[in-house]
Amino acid sequence: APRMTEKIDRDQSVVVLGSGLSAIDAVMTLLDDGHCGHINLVSKEGMLPRVEISVPETGYDRQHLTLENVHRLIRERRSAFSVVDLFRLFRLEAETAAGRAIDWQAEDRYDGDAEAALLRDIAAAESGDEPFQRILTATRHDSTAIWNLLRPADQKRFGRWLAPHFAAARFVTPMVNARRLADAMMRGLLSVRGRVDETVASETGTGFTVRLENGDTLEVPVVVNATGQATALDEMKETLVKDLLAKDWLQPHPVGGAIAH
Repeated sequence: APRMTEKIDRDQSVVVLGSGLSAIDAVMTLLDDGHCGHINLVSKEGMLPRVEISVPETGYDRQHLTLENVHRLIRERRSAFSVVDLFRLFRLEAETAAGRAIDWQAEDRYDGDAEAALLRDIAAAESGDEPFQRILTATRHDSTAIWNLLRPADQKRFGRWLAPHFAAARFVTPMVNARRLADAMMRGLLSVRGRVDETVASETGTGFTVRLENGDTLEVPVVVNATGQATALDEMKETLVKDLLAKDWLQPHPVGGAIAH
């Protein structure tokens, strides 16, 4: 935070790479410092975390997305548990918890209207009509066992298809921050963009160019990297990890992280 507040002028345009909790922390740091220049949150998905509901860890007893039901499916079908099976159980659980059909196409927020989604999430959290967090919080003790029942190919499919949506619903932003984000958006101070392609320093060394997949570019003097830690071992810059890989004492897992017994 001190590096941001000391080195970024309050009226400068800023790009924050990422749109998750670390990126929101960066935005809060700027707002706390009285920043008045435009802030762009830019990520691959263009999705903000959902808004934290009151006591998500209590009050929900799962009926469908349980380890027992996963094992029963495997026994009855005599076939492996797949990411499609996982999502079907989650959909069934969510509609049971909500007591209504859910428009799943509308729930796909990839590169969507982040401001509209945020306002809906604030209203849902205030009313308590948000089943996703309760389900995912209640599943936390079974999640590792269920994950390990997926084949590596299905774990990769989860990463491509569901991981961003899972992260947005599981790792949520507090209501106080959500309201501040909504206020900044409505004042025209903050935008969220998806489908970032690359970010490069200008040849003159005086700023950065952020390119999006649709051809749009953002020219800004400051970029804050809030994308979080890499998950592929060969992308990590830590000396210890590099040494362990070089000595073959650590082997990368196909879907990220390390192979562990």
